[in-house]
Amino acid sequence: MQQKIFLSILIFTFLTVTNLSAQFSGGNGTQLSPYLISNKNDMALIADSVNSSANWSRNKHFKLISDIPDSVKTVIGNKYDFNGVFDGDNKKITVSLNSTTSDMALFIALGADGVLKNLIIDGVVTSNRSAAGFVIRHNGFIENCVNFSSVTSTANGSGTTNNSGGIVANNGRGSVSHSKNHGSVQGGWYSGGIMASGGDDGTVKFCLNAGFISGFRCSGGINGTGINRGEILFSINIGTITNVKGDGLGASGGIVGWKSGPLILSNNINCGLLIKEGAACGGIIGNLQGLGTLSDNFSTGAIIGDNGVGGIIGINNSNSITISNNFYDKQMCLYGGINGKDEAGRAEGFLTKELIGDNLQSKLGNINWSYSNNLYPTLKALENEIISKIARSPAYLDDINADFDRQNNVRDCFTVNLENGVQWRNAFDILQIKNENVSLENLGEDTLYAAISDVRKTIPLTVKDLCQLITNTTKYTIRASKHPLTDPTRRNYRVPIFIKADEYVSGSMIDSLVVEIDRRIFYPKRVDNGDMSLHFEDTVIKMTFENVTVPELKANEEKVLLTIRGDVLLGEIDSSEIKIDAVKFAEQLSEKPELIHGFITLDICAEGGGRLVWFDYSPEVIVKNNPVIGGILELQCKTIERGSYSLEIVDMLGKSETVREFTVSANGKRIFDFEIPISNFSSGAYFIIMNTPTAKYSTKFVVQ
Repeated sequence: MQQKIFLSILIFTFLTVTNLSAQFSGGNGTQLSPYLISNKNDMALIADSVNSSANWSRNKHFKLISDIPDSVKTVIGNKYDFNGVFDGDNKKITVSLNSTTSDMALFIALGADGVLKNLIIDGVVTSNRSAAGFVIRHNGFIENCVNFSSVTSTANGSGTTNNSGGIVANNGRGSVSHSKNHGSVQGGWYSGGIMASGGDDGTVKFCLNAGFISGFRCSGGINGTGINRGEILFSINIGTITNVKGDGLGASGGIVGWKSGPLILSNNINCGLLIKEGAACGGIIGNLQGLGTLSDNFSTGAIIGDNGVGGIIGINNSNSITISNNFYDKQMCLYGGINGKDEAGRAEGFLTKELIGDNLQSKLGNINWSYSNNLYPTLKALENEIISKIARSPAYLDDINADFDRQNNVRDCFTVNLENGVQWRNAFDILQIKNENVSLENLGEDTLYAAISDVRKTIPLTVKDLCQLITNTTKYTIRASKHPLTDPTRRNYRVPIFIKADEYVSGSMIDSLVVEIDRRIFYPKRVDNGDMSLHFEDTVIKMTFENVTVPELKANEEKVLLTIRGDVLLGEIDSSEIKIDAVKFAEQLSEKPELIHGFITLDICAEGGGRLVWFDYSPEVIVKNNPVIGGILELQCKTIERGSYSLEIVDMLGKSETVREFTVSANGKRIFDFEIPISNFSSGAYFIIMNTPTAKYSTKFVVQ
């Protein structure tokens, strides 16, 4: 009898595994043959299976084998914890998660045996409770995961468990390592780039944040509120941090917003902008309480605030914590190290030139830190990360006199560091940047950005005096070419814009370039250099390209500056000028660039010729008797151009049949009526398609 029971269990287990394997995209759930995940249905199957049993996911392995771009709306672990191993294989899942009543993340609960690794998440996550890119309740292991999604909790302080995190919302005893957040994280009681609420006994190591972080009460670039009896080590923030509590409460910090329990906070870097809205704001931690260790941290971020602000600690409410060897850039942070005062050996500010190169080597050592000429120190384990390269790139404000320039009081021209491919930009017309040199063109406030691609850190500057550098004398020519076309149905057609300089050029940027074209003949869809925005004016479409990188040019060498890709259209015209309307370089020029317009021309004509086109109505196919009863389909076809036409009927499975062909001549009929027998078509829904020389027009009809 026992043998029969055992055999039945084996058979049931085999059938269950076989059935699930058939439903997933492959695999059997073992480490050597994980379940293969490739679409939304596979994700939904994981969610349903986890909810079916508390132990279903334990020891099961999953592997993402392709990006899932079509907005996954399924959450996993909202009934039982996920305790399996999910390997994203460095592929991306795009999510669209929204709820007014429930926590929202791709995984609601990750159990003590749960593992997420090598996964990228993009999209949108919104909840009136807690929200996170990856996990709400975390007790497992997260490694090498990246969040690009925007995460928002609209709870706005309705409870300390309603939090928002780029990776994790509410940590239990989980750990996160080698992970990054690039998305904006907003709302909730606590908000953090990696974790919102730290929990107990957790760890965060080798993590990076570049996203904008704003919580209701406490916000941190890495952690909103610190981990009790835990560790935050070897992490970097370059994102802007603030909190929205305006009643004098709350805290924000470059690494941690607020901490109460024992915590080791060591070997971390902040260079993000901090904006004080609550009671405390600190380069490393806003409000420090309880036991623990705070050592070997480094902050170069600017802080906008008044009292309760510090380059390392905003407010220190603890007499029991070990604080040692923390440093900040006093030209970027205008306040002392702790509670507005420097403390020797614990939290000290230095000039930028005193922090770069190997000046801190004797203090921070060589085990964890790396040093290079003219750059801030960085963490060895993270020095090849883009965020790290941006973090270690200084702006060298003037420090020749004892009365040195600071972020809120810039009076002399200065330079920036261009190593590691970092590009510098500014938001307004106060500054003028030419390669590594920055001149002061106007009085007022400007924002300086150090960026690689779309990852950047932010430095606000207030200019109090004027200082102009020698202007650039390079002469540029920007040209659009001519495009004779015979096919007005071209898709993904390329329109290049060329650039030439009369001398060698390297590292130049164009802030904005405006190109006009008639939208009846060409519709732009994307560009391969910079950012594109569209503006419509009557029949003209204006394409504005921003942050365009100028290629390296030899003297009088012409290269493609950017390529516009779009669709050629059959409109009411047969040609259009490609007009370069305006250009603004990042650097100051001695004279305006020469702009040469181009043309795009189609071989169509409204007066006769190769392709005759009328424009007094729109082409369409009309079903006169819909639904069709009696076996005869009555159609009217309106045509606008000369050439060969055909009609085809397509069923819902995609099977098609050509039912009529006809020709439109230059001076013949333009509107055609047809009666088409369809007695051989069964009852159901169909499409009738009119194929013209340049396009397809269709409508649906029903056979009863």
